[in-house]
Amino acid sequence: MNKVQLIMAIHSHQPVGNFDFVFEQSVQMCYAPFLEVLERHPGVRLALHFSGPLLEWLEQHRPELIDQIGQLHERGQVELMGGGFYEPMLSALPQDDALGQLAMMKEYLQQRFGAQARGIWLTERVWEPELANLLAQAEVDYTMVDDTHFFYAGVEPQRLFGSHVTEKAGETTSLFAIDKHLRYCVPFRPVAEVIAEIEKEASSEPRGVVYGDDGEKFGLWPDTHEWVYGSGWLDEYFSALEASDIISVMQPVEYLDQFPASSRIYLPTASYEEMLTWAMPSTAIHRYEELHKNLQQAGLAEAAKPFIRGGLWQNFMVKYEEANHMHKKMLLVSRKLAEAMESAEEGDAEIDAARRAVYAGQCNCAYWHGLFGGLYLPHLRDAIYRQLIEAENILDSREQGEDDWIGYDQRDFDCDRENEVIVENSLFNVYLDPGEGGCITELDYRPACFCLTNGLTRRMEGYHRRLESAEAHNADTADGAPATIHEITRAKEPGLEEKIATDRCPRRNLVDRFLALGTTLEDLKQSTYQEEGDFLDARYHVERIGIDEEGDCDFEILMTRAGHITRDGKQWPLWVEKRITIPADSAELRTSYRLRNPGPDALELLFSPEFNFNLLSPDDAQRSYQFAGLSGAGPRMHTTGSLSDCRWIALVDHYQHFRLALEMDPPATVWRHPVETVSQSEGGFESIHQGCAIAPQWKITLAPGEDRSFAIHLQVKPTLEKEPPSP
Repeated sequence: MNKVQLIMAIHSHQPVGNFDFVFEQSVQMCYAPFLEVLERHPGVRLALHFSGPLLEWLEQHRPELIDQIGQLHERGQVELMGGGFYEPMLSALPQDDALGQLAMMKEYLQQRFGAQARGIWLTERVWEPELANLLAQAEVDYTMVDDTHFFYAGVEPQRLFGSHVTEKAGETTSLFAIDKHLRYCVPFRPVAEVIAEIEKEASSEPRGVVYGDDGEKFGLWPDTHEWVYGSGWLDEYFSALEASDIISVMQPVEYLDQFPASSRIYLPTASYEEMLTWAMPSTAIHRYEELHKNLQQAGLAEAAKPFIRGGLWQNFMVKYEEANHMHKKMLLVSRKLAEAMESAEEGDAEIDAARRAVYAGQCNCAYWHGLFGGLYLPHLRDAIYRQLIEAENILDSREQGEDDWIGYDQRDFDCDRENEVIVENSLFNVYLDPGEGGCITELDYRPACFCLTNGLTRRMEGYHRRLESAEAHNADTADGAPATIHEITRAKEPGLEEKIATDRCPRRNLVDRFLALGTTLEDLKQSTYQEEGDFLDARYHVERIGIDEEGDCDFEILMTRAGHITRDGKQWPLWVEKRITIPADSAELRTSYRLRNPGPDALELLFSPEFNFNLLSPDDAQRSYQFAGLSGAGPRMHTTGSLSDCRWIALVDHYQHFRLALEMDPPATVWRHPVETVSQSEGGFESIHQGCAIAPQWKITLAPGEDRSFAIHLQVKPTLEKEPPSP
């Protein structure tokens, strides 16, 4: 009898830093019921992959599920797949870290389950040719990618079967090609239709059909829980697989050991089709979608598939400045770890803790954005920064000791072939970019392992034009099956299109804005104001930099720019001097400006050096503003307001027990407003608080040759560990 071999792998993951209630909901709606159904169907043999963050949470909160996974493995029903422990993008890591992540997961599976993991789940199926050599070094027999990868290599767009061999420099590994059509069918089509789709490939030759996808599709994706479990889809599907005389359900290693490879193949850098679309700039996405639409209308879409593709994953670090900054921060801390390991002994507890924190800071989810929230979710970015700062604290303490210290480094931090400046002491990290407006790109308060500047720039996204068609609810398909998340367009709240705004430069600190006279707070908030200066992201010249070794050991950098003010089509010269001082023994930043008018005409200016901070919770009584004249609890982070003749304003975080204060000299008008983005997630379109902007401003007139000075003093100090006043 002709047979078809069905190879299945289910990948389950929750990112580092996700909320406990999300983990718990995922267990209740998805992971626990899936394992229960699987346990009732011993004839269904498959591979399971649980990421390290999810395994760690289960160990602590639901250890009985870990035991259940172990029992399924012991009876031979489940093959356990390895991978990078904290679900990193392997191709974006230093090689030693990638090998370390793979080894950490292999060791965990061996110690916890007695499993010898021969295959890995490749994060987001992001493949690069060099991975063949890396996986061979890690003794990985196979991984899974999409059939899309093969089509991009010129393979005819047809169903691919079994395993395929690839190599790099003579080192080989095997690849299984995940069937995209089947990935879209399961669990979104009736069981009979899915079974017929698999059985039609029966042959006397080996015909391994590969299904590999997210476990969250089975109960966690919108509208799937009732369909998969309430209506009994999964039970019916597994029963049908067990009853079929044609389908032989196999684990990947079983197929690999029983049947030879179907081909040898060399794959280009790729991921699944949707990922490659998301990685492109928004305008390119529009052109790409129009091209696909035209090809489909012309009946050419399938024939063109090998030759039409999107971008590549690494370009998320071009599309999103924030993703690039986090990635380069991760590389910086990874280098610190590598240097410390050179002189450390095996089993050093501090080094092990630092390494685990670095690896956790490599979790991929916060570094990109597509259909899922990812980079747009502040708590995921926060988790990355916390892990990396925690590792830095361990490593720098070993290097510097307990006394006060300060150091700085001029290096090409963000890989643009121009030097940035990194200043560090035991309480503060300050990242400066003279080439981009002389601004501050990162401020870390190290006692709390907290990045104060974890914000996100507002930008146009390729999916924003779909907001007009977003509905409050999406109906199921005609046969009652839920729509896939790729087909759902819904808005979680009304009026989102009115919240879409585009910032004219990245949301950083000490961004030197020169607002058009008459600008309102609403103009600034919506980024519809007229910028008159050419200082926002322009190059500042470093006049002097260093640490006062003979005095109090303060770090100081002096930057200048000879720029212009443009108004009514005319230009006036303006010279700006920016001096930043950072003490060795405090979390403090003293900034002084000197503005000079070198031109022959008087110059009226509205000068506003802006700050952007994110305390994460916009409507929480434990995070609030403070300023002079306030009675009772201060306004919360989501509020908009203006203060006249303001000498100081503070952001207080009673949850993390610190107070960030800004003092202005001379007193200034201070505007504050929240920064909100509009993004998509698997649940629909939503607005997300990305922090708050604080914009001191001085309205001045400079006579020819006149200069004026301004100072802003930023300081972070601990607060008493007590609850704030009742709102």
